[in-house]
Amino acid sequence: METFDGPLDYSTDVVWSPSHPAVFASADLSGVVRLYHILRDTAHTAALHVLSEAPAAATTARLAATRLRFSPDGCFLAAGDASGRIHVLEPAAELVAPASRGEDSSHVAARWSRPDDI
Repeated sequence: METFDGPLDYSTDVVWSPSHPAVFASADLSGVVRLYHILRDTAHTAALHVLSEAPAAATTARLAATRLRFSPDGCFLAAGDASGRIHVLEPAAELVAPASRGEDSSHVAARWSRPDDI
């Protein structure tokens, strides 16, 4: 049995990546979407994104993340929030397709924030 860091609130959805067999995403009521890469590190989140009411606005009120779906190719992750909006997220390339043998896969670059940056 594995445990994963992450939600301090109730999880609302969990989905496996259709393109990478070791990656899955989770959503929770606090508006946090997390990606995990279970072959690299099961103790930490690989990438994290917080859904907010209006990214460009002065307010940063969080909205509950209620549903997740990957695009068929795994290049995008749609996250539905409690207000009915859909946020389209783009995971880093390392989280979309498995690394080929011999490729350095020791880092995770992302357009998302690392959990400790929030």
